[in-house]
Order: sequence, then structure tokens, then C-alpha cells
Amino acid sequence: MCSAWLRWINKLASNPTVPITTASSATVKPAPLIQAQLTVLKHSGIDPVLWPRNAGSYPGYAFTGEPLKLAAGHFGLGHGSGAHAPDEYYVIESTNSKVQGFDDAVLSFVEYLYELGKIKTAWIGGQCCTSA
Repeated sequence: MCSAWLRWINKLASNPTVPITTASSATVKPAPLIQAQLTVLKHSGIDPVLWPRNAGSYPGYAFTGEPLKLAAGHFGLGHGSGAHAPDEYYVIESTNSKVQGFDDAVLSFVEYLYELGKIKTAWIGGQCCTSA
């Protein structure tokens, strides 16, 4: 899989006409990765909103598109804002019960990794299949 990804990246890099800055990334709701995220969010009392397409600021399409077709999704609890700006912040200790601080954000990733560990399926080529 790594060699296929490298060939794809080299193809993009060698073709300056490919609009890599406008490509978007998409993952469907049934993907096990997304289901693990939903489980943690619901366990935390959050009714999540899904945005299946995400242009973002990373080249997610290189993973969710051809040739890999892997699932990808952003996840995390906690609160911050102003990313990469002089006034960027992240809440360490929250005084608001509806806003999680750093410790709870870390715990959400532990729960997420636990849910991922329970997955008995793989997402290969955009299709879900049972692992052996």
C-alpha cells in the first residue's frame, strides 16, 4: 500500500496542472473508523453532526481517493480556537461543564483508540470486509 501511495504522490508532484489545493476528502458513515468516533461522541453525551466532505488544510484526498480509498476523519473533544494564529488557545481546565478541558480531551482519545481496537472489519478500497 505504501508504494501505491508514493506512486500517487509522485504523480501529483510531477503534474503541476493537478489542482491539489481544491481536492476534497470524503468518508462514508458506515466506515468503522467513523463508527468508532460516533460511539465515543455519543458516550460523551454529544449528538454529532457529520460533514462527509472536508477540504481541510491537509491532503486527505491522497488517502481517501484513488488508489488507497482509506477512511479518514477528524476527531477530538476539548475546545480551542485561532489555530496557527497569535491568539491561538486550548482550554486546559474548564469551568464550564459543557466544555471539556485537556484531561477530558485526552480521555476521549483513549476511548477512541479502545473503540478502534474492537473493530473486527477492515475498510479496503472503499469497501467494508470482515478481517480473517
